[in-house]
Amino acid sequence: QDNELLSFKLPSTFLPGQDILSKRILKNRKVINLTVNSLLNIPKGTYGAASIEWLNNTRSDALYEPKLDFQKSLPFVLIEVQAK
Repeated sequence: QDNELLSFKLPSTFLPGQDILSKRILKNRKVINLTVNSLLNIPKGTYGAASIEWLNNTRSDALYEPKLDFQKSLPFVLIEVQAK
């Protein structure tokens, strides 16, 4: 099984330089909770992933919004991943 790990290749859709993998990771519930809690110090489960297409048809990597109506006074959290 160790040899399988050494010969593992990423599918071409997940190669570095493409942000598909980053976007998938950023939509993970644990990642959302960790990110938002570290920024705003709020309880887990307060935020969820939102639609992120802008009027000019561009897309951001991740947008987190409060899940419940009474939490709408909380700020949105926009994340953009930058490649080196």
